[in-house]
Amino acid sequence: MQVNPQHRTTLSRIVMQILDDWEIDDNDKIKVLSLPDETKPRVLNHYRNSTALPDTPEVSQRIEQIVAISEALRTTYPHNYRMSIHWLNTPHRRFNKKTPLNMILENGLNGMMAVRADLDCAYAWSLTENIG
Repeated sequence: MQVNPQHRTTLSRIVMQILDDWEIDDNDKIKVLSLPDETKPRVLNHYRNSTALPDTPEVSQRIEQIVAISEALRTTYPHNYRMSIHWLNTPHRRFNKKTPLNMILENGLNGMMAVRADLDCAYAWSLTENIG
C-alpha cells in the first residue's frame, strides 16, 4: 500500500515523539526502528522534523507496533502517562523478569508483538486466531 509522503512524514514525527516519551536513547531508537547499523544518531533529528522514516516493510511493521503499543498504554493509563513509562521500565513476570523495553530492544519485532499482546487482549486474541 502506497502512503502519501506528507502523511508518512507526520507519522515519522509521531513515532519519534513516542520514542522520545519512552525515554529511549538515540542508539536504541535506531535499533527499535531497524534502521541501518551505520545510521548516526543525529539523523534522528531529521525524522523528528522534516523527513519520513524509510519506507521499508521492516520499518513499517515496527512503526505499526510502536503506535499500537503507545495507544494501548494510553488506554491502560488514561489519567497518568508517567505510569506508561514506569510500566515500560519495570521488570515483568510474563517477560521473565525483563522490562517491556528490554523485550523490545532484545527481540525486535517479536518483542514488540509480545509487549503489544500483553497490553492489548484483542491483538493477542488475533494472534492466536491466526495460529489455529
